[in-house]
Amino acid sequence: MSRADEAPRPAIAAGVGAATIRPFEDRDGPAIIALAEELRHFEAAIYPRMKPSRRLGRWYIDDLVADCIEGDGRIIVAERAGVVVGYVCARARVTDEARDRTQITYAMIDDLVVTGECRGQGIGTALLNAAEDYARSRGAAWVRIGVLVRNQEAYRLYRREGFGDHLALLEKSLLPKE
Repeated sequence: MSRADEAPRPAIAAGVGAATIRPFEDRDGPAIIALAEELRHFEAAIYPRMKPSRRLGRWYIDDLVADCIEGDGRIIVAERAGVVVGYVCARARVTDEARDRTQITYAMIDDLVVTGECRGQGIGTALLNAAEDYARSRGAAWVRIGVLVRNQEAYRLYRREGFGDHLALLEKSLLPKE
């Protein structure tokens, strides 16, 4: 997925070191898998119904790459001192196929994750901005991102970066209360 015609984005100031934002390279696979597992563990703590799933493996990277191919996307990583500390997946062309609405195409940002020890240092913002830049460069006029409501840190980041509520999906348990 790396593109030789694109240089890494300039380093950003982040905590005790700088992070470079750049396109995913195949060698980043193990780090991406570890970050995705960290995200799953974090989300399971705030969303108790999340089912434990089989351990992530190379298939996870293959699925992300396939999503990027299908949606004109890119995986973008943040690297600090040679270590991948975050990533995001940006797809520039996703089609809303709801029967009751005009069909639209928009960009979708998925899987934004920064390792716990690097959160709050501007890396998530830099990844989000890089994903938006990529989508814009591919002609996207709108971008969407999903967030678990209980993930308040991510929700605040997205709101601070200009995202507004679009659709709320509410749920309610029908199981007897214990």
